[in-house]
Amino acid sequence: MSSPLISFCFATIHREGELYHMLSSLSRAIKNVNEMHPSINYEIVINDSTEGYQQISSDCLSSIFYFSNVSTSIYSTKASGIDRAYEFVASKAVGTYIWLLSDDDEFLLDSLALIIQ
Repeated sequence: MSSPLISFCFATIHREGELYHMLSSLSRAIKNVNEMHPSINYEIVINDSTEGYQQISSDCLSSIFYFSNVSTSIYSTKASGIDRAYEFVASKAVGTYIWLLSDDDEFLLDSLALIIQ
């Protein structure tokens, strides 16, 4: 897979319901774009500062994302505030563009397609 166009970077704290809902909306938005632009690659980077939460984030990703053009990474760092969490997760991103998100954000179906145009 070539370098991702967009790295979606999340900082989250043990809010699996919100994270699942957000990732589901992102999955739908990527599926919508893939129909028009199947060669665009994406990256999802999650930084969760909650002890033992990596497995929940991993389960959430694997149940939603089945696209060959999406790579994922999950990190767990010591809780030291949201700004440091975003700084860390952005430092791990390799996409041309970085989109900082929280676990309670939501993608509308056409939002990603409008950005890519």
